[in-house]
Amino acid sequence: MTTLEDVTGVAEVMNDFPRPWYVAGGWAIHLFAPDPPRPHEDLEIGIFRADQAELREQLAGWSLEKIVQGSSGPEWADWDAGEFLALPTHQARALNPLSVAPEQFEILLNEGDGSGWQSRRHPGLTRPIDETIIRSIDGIPYLAPEIQLLYKAKYHRDVDEHDFQAALPSLNQEQRQWLRDALRRFHPRDRWLQLL
Repeated sequence: MTTLEDVTGVAEVMNDFPRPWYVAGGWAIHLFAPDPPRPHEDLEIGIFRADQAELREQLAGWSLEKIVQGSSGPEWADWDAGEFLALPTHQARALNPLSVAPEQFEILLNEGDGSGWQSRRHPGLTRPIDETIIRSIDGIPYLAPEIQLLYKAKYHRDVDEHDFQAALPSLNQEQRQWLRDALRRFHPRDRWLQLL
């Protein structure tokens, strides 16, 4: 399990990263709407795929791994120095050499650039960077909740349902409308549409 201490630890590690980055997954929803809290198994951050070299510099001394397709499914393998991770690879992991939080976190490689985000899962879905990354009261950047909820709509696991219910009361009209439009486009029979 990961804790808020892990999240603040990642923020300290990435504080002077010269490219856009953000907390993703369940922790992004937690930073937006922390009540009611829930356990988080992992901690994920997002960066742009083009910024891999800068990330390697930022995490000098950390062990880095990538997801590969093994004989029995996805598995972790060394991410070699100088290796550029191209599609379909979109996930990596950083392992801390020190015994401090965070011990590890996952890295989601996003399409787009410093001015705009592009969905890997939904071709043609783009958004300006200043509407994609927002900041918590403590200044920690995180993925806009409506975008994170669109990702979560694919599976509707218990944690996804929790996060939707936690975020829903705090979504403003613009966020609700964006999520409604995206769900109608990519998940037209999604049950969340009735609640938005």
